Amino acid sequence: MRKTLVTTAAWSVLTLTSTCAIADPICGDVNVSLDVTTSDALAVLKKAVGQSIQLQCEQCPAGTTYGNTTDFVTPDEFYSGYLQGAVYAIPVASTVTHLGVIAKSSGQHARLALYTDDAGEPGELVVGTSVFTLAEGAQQIQVPATFIPAGSYWIMSVYDATVLIGTDNDSSGTTVKYRVLPFGSQLPESFGASFFYSGSNQNYYVQVAPVIP
Repeated sequence: MRKTLVTTAAWSVLTLTSTCAIADPICGDVNVSLDVTTSDALAVLKKAVGQSIQLQCEQCPAGTTYGNTTDFVTPDEFYSGYLQGAVYAIPVASTVTHLGVIAKSSGQHARLALYTDDAGEPGELVVGTSVFTLAEGAQQIQVPATFIPAGSYWIMSVYDATVLIGTDNDSSGTTVKYRVLPFGSQLPESFGASFFYSGSNQNYYVQVAPVIP
């Protein structure tokens, strides 16, 4: 909360190519491991017989982001013990690979999480980071590759001490939702009842990789 509110053998059976603008990439690394695993190959085979499987293409250009990636420069304080954040639009079905933040302080411990939107409220947990140490500047924290449909999603953060996060103090009207959550607690599967305030844009974002529809 802000201070203002207190085995490559499988490819002999089947290969797939993507729509990337490079020559004949092989896709199907659904585990984002950079290596083709047995489970990756099985997923590709399931896709080939018509099962509803989303395949990620590691050779496609990755790194598309949604959210506030332009450094707002101005630091603003956020206190520990609150799971807080704002809603962002992700206009196309995507595979979430990282959650990002631009910090103006370092050394504190943090977690980021992505929640669904439920009629303007944070809903269900989609994916979250493990605990990481905040570093000054932009950080992209890897999460388990998670397919999401197009829609609105809440990027939430929780810290173990007061931190400084890039904030656009020239903006206003951003609805920030929050709830009490002691650092070290499990991320709630359902966000639950929330409080809110009207604030400024903050430097949080989602990084995604392309998927084969």
